Amino acid sequence: MAQEMVRQNGFPVRLVCGFLGLSPSSYYYQKKELAYQQLEADLKLLAGQHPMYGTRRLTHQLRRKPYAYQVNRKRIQRLARKMEPTQTGKAL
Repeated sequence: MAQEMVRQNGFPVRLVCGFLGLSPSSYYYQKKELAYQQLEADLKLLAGQHPMYGTRRLTHQLRRKPYAYQVNRKRIQRLARKMEPTQTGKAL
């Protein structure tokens, strides 16, 4: 409802959230599961493009534009371990 009011009428987010009794952070909330699936897909794509990259380089690339994820190397290592070596190009 808040998103519709902001999009259709152009009201400021703080004003709409204050009117509805919500915090502005609830307007910007994004489910983590969706972001997690997108991160995994982007990691597969990036690892496929650069099969010789290790987790340090992959992490660095995922932090840069156009991805701009806020991830650390350990999370990328966990995801890479979970994925099969054929999907990433090599065993990370």
